[in-house]
Amino acid sequence: MTKDQTTPEQIADDELDDAKGAGLFLGPLIGSAVGQKNAQLKDLEAQDRLGNHEIQRMMQSFNREQQSASSTLKKLDDTSNAVIGKI
Repeated sequence: MTKDQTTPEQIADDELDDAKGAGLFLGPLIGSAVGQKNAQLKDLEAQDRLGNHEIQRMMQSFNREQQSASSTLKKLDDTSNAVIGKI
């Protein structure tokens, strides 16, 4: 091989060096984009947490209402049985 001919390995090394050089310029842009996406992800997670709290409050309210309804039905049944027992 002569000096004017380059091997595929040399071409690949040159392209890799060029890509690394470009990375020096693109690195801050990519870092900024990643930072923005992370901030958006945290915002979405915060909104999701608020949604979870709202769901928990609704479930607690639902459970209280179910317990109240169950208690009322039990008292109604006990009263009915007591009245029937006295007849």
